[in-house]
Amino acid sequence: MADLVLARRPRCARVLAEPDVRNVPSVAAFRSAGFRRAAEVDLPAKRAALMIRERFPRGVDRPRRDRPIVSPGS
Repeated sequence: MADLVLARRPRCARVLAEPDVRNVPSVAAFRSAGFRRAAEVDLPAKRAALMIRERFPRGVDRPRRDRPIVSPGS
């Protein structure tokens, strides 16, 4: 689902999810899908794991908007 959101919404920088921290299989599935666990958050009905999937993972340079992307040889 995150891949679809990021593919169809180019201005979207990240996708968030908040599974219950006790739902270990769900948290593991989000990790497998490229999400990282950023924090735990108290919500009215649960304690949630705040999971974030960045378009550009940490350590990867983002394209700068002030410079056009030029392919080699153009």
